[in-house]
Amino acid sequence: MNNTIIIMPYFGRIPDYFGTYLKSVEGKHFDVLWISDLEVPRHPENFKVVKMSFDEVKRRMAERLGTEVVINGGRRLCDFRPMYGKVFEDLIVDYDYWGWGDCDLVYGNKFNEFLERAVEAGEYDAISLHKDYMSGPTCFYRNTPQMRELYLKTNNWREVCKFAGSVILNYDECGGLYHRQLASGEMTMEDCAKIRDSFPAAVWREPGLRIYRQEEINEESLAGGEVVTMDSNGRLSLDEREIAVFHYIRAKNPRYFVLPPVPYERVGSYRISKTGFYHTECGWRFRGAIGVIRRLKALSAAVKDHGCAYARRLFK
Repeated sequence: MNNTIIIMPYFGRIPDYFGTYLKSVEGKHFDVLWISDLEVPRHPENFKVVKMSFDEVKRRMAERLGTEVVINGGRRLCDFRPMYGKVFEDLIVDYDYWGWGDCDLVYGNKFNEFLERAVEAGEYDAISLHKDYMSGPTCFYRNTPQMRELYLKTNNWREVCKFAGSVILNYDECGGLYHRQLASGEMTMEDCAKIRDSFPAAVWREPGLRIYRQEEINEESLAGGEVVTMDSNGRLSLDEREIAVFHYIRAKNPRYFVLPPVPYERVGSYRISKTGFYHTECGWRFRGAIGVIRRLKALSAAVKDHGCAYARRLFK
């Protein structure tokens, strides 16, 4: 049995790339707690489904947190991630660690090595996949009252719960304001600890916490021609260098980045370039031509939606 669980409430529309995510979860040393009213008919054994409506989740949050909860849109759930341990406390009692994760990423075999080193060894209270700041795409916390209730050490958690806007406050990621400064060395997490408006600051301020932070996640834009490869054995690599996990948050920004909707049970080996996923060898062989087609389709859509001036950016 896995001793680590990723809590994932999800509402709205299941993305096209979800089959690829599910395949990468298969065989990893963590479980995923999928809390949703969306059906996922085929999934790996470590993907645990709990049927719950959006309104039921909001009621549970209000009851468990003891305050008013306002969520206008499913994306706003990201701001509640540091509170998941408390909100879903009864569903994670069998686990030593809990955390959260995005689904626009793929895990390779090397991720199990990371889990063995950083999580399963049981030495750390908070585990980040970035060395300069607490990672948002995937992170883990010890399943103790201290870590489940650490959000209470921020002075604005109630305001986060009651925020009526539809934008994300990035409460789980230093307010989304300091990533560049942290990554460049202009700031350190010690500086961030002085900011009393985010969960990572509370983690850094908490005395005695043992924090793991190493660069375990890759977020390349692939704009420089890099290629990510997932082979049929689950080995994930970036230009032949094996990596643990790839988060394509930056790579998928261009409108010509295509994510074919391949079902979980049909996902095999694939490659990712700056024009998207290629799930067949035939497609990869003709990626140059396919890439041009993807760009032209994106250009046509951009001209239709925004005009020619905006569309020129696609070819920069």
